[in-house]
Amino acid sequence: VADSQNILVMLTKNVLERKWVQLELFSAIANDKPMILVFESDTWRPGCADPPEILAQAPLLLQQVLTRIDMIPYQRHKHKVPDMIQRLRKMCVSFKLAGYDEDTKMEASKEVQRMIVELSNPQPVPVQPQPQAQPRVKPREQPQEQPQVEPPPSHGSDQHPSLPDNFSTTPAPPAIARGKSKVAVISKVIPFREWSSEMVVEWMGQLGTSADYQKYAQQIREDGFDGQTIMEYSDLNVFLTDIEVIKKPHRHVILTKLKVLLETQATDSSTSKQSNNNKKRKLFISYRVKSEREVARRICEKLLLKSNMNVSVFLDQVSLHGGDDWKATFLAALSECDVFIPLISETCLKGMERATNDPEFCDNVLLEWEFAIELFSAGRVQSICPVVVGRKLEKHFEEYLPNVSDVADVPSKATKVSLREAIQTVGLTPTNDFEMRSVQAVVKHLLTYQAALLHRFGEPEHAMDE
Repeated sequence: VADSQNILVMLTKNVLERKWVQLELFSAIANDKPMILVFESDTWRPGCADPPEILAQAPLLLQQVLTRIDMIPYQRHKHKVPDMIQRLRKMCVSFKLAGYDEDTKMEASKEVQRMIVELSNPQPVPVQPQPQAQPRVKPREQPQEQPQVEPPPSHGSDQHPSLPDNFSTTPAPPAIARGKSKVAVISKVIPFREWSSEMVVEWMGQLGTSADYQKYAQQIREDGFDGQTIMEYSDLNVFLTDIEVIKKPHRHVILTKLKVLLETQATDSSTSKQSNNNKKRKLFISYRVKSEREVARRICEKLLLKSNMNVSVFLDQVSLHGGDDWKATFLAALSECDVFIPLISETCLKGMERATNDPEFCDNVLLEWEFAIELFSAGRVQSICPVVVGRKLEKHFEEYLPNVSDVADVPSKATKVSLREAIQTVGLTPTNDFEMRSVQAVVKHLLTYQAALLHRFGEPEHAMDE
């Protein structure tokens, strides 16, 4: 840590509960090292967790520091990786010292010293016995535990790769009794997708007698894998890797048993996923690339970060993929959205002058705004939430209130042609003032809804949070 220029923190499920990760982050603060936080934003991935939930698992000092650091969403799409790497490189070059205050660095140094002592002399953690019902059938005798062969250490585990032989930070997992258990009966009644983590743990403990199966069960318990989470894996081999199943015979046994369990659950799982997706609020951000590209991206990130992942956000620079018909894609996304968020700025409105002067030019921002009005009138869009953006200065957004009288009071012919096609595609009937609605009338219409004025909320980051 001391020799590094930057610390890149991958925020994954339960990572901040790991003692070694905490030690690394306290060391970074004590050494005034800048940190960059990256979180998984592909919500359909089983390992994805809500960033506020991840931060809540950290000690208080780490929470106070990490919540003030910008977070970068990460998606596992091959075509997006180069852009992300380039962005990280730019951030690393720009960062020299983090500038933590002296009290914070001193407190972090004390935590480093305390944790070194704690991790060097681990105390066994007593396991509280769980009250158990009288078994109907006497369990078999617990077989003698076989010598455990440690797999190569993986990053993020509580075992550090450079630990001496006699160094252990985690108490041995409690033995999981084999023999007939409630899982054997309940599995015939309760669908696998409704299994709790403890049911999966007990099932795993019954698959084999070696200490390895106990280790797999303990990993399932630590990471909170329940039936629904496991069913969300498109490839069960990835799940086995996540719980650190390395031996091929064990992978074969577990994979075979899992497939038997999941065989009858495929239809239910598909229905459950569709139901969960329907609960999301779909947001669409409309903006002028020339002037609001960065603001739109940051607002998108903050929406995903602050809303506990209960929303999906369409932003063209994030949501469009190589080979997509971009116009058809953004119009389809707009027709399905619940909330339309237009970013209105002076540059954005000036950009619409060409749409009124050139009869062949279709302004896509104006097209989105008009289409949203039609969709809202038909009840397809639930809310329109304008955001008024002044010019971004160093410490705040410039005060800006749109002057509607500066916008041309005539329609855009080419934009109307594209709008008519879009309306017909989704099977709507145009509103009465559709043909004669001018660009000025469109802007006035959007501003009849309560708008957020970014310049009223202070410095840029705080303003976009609000």
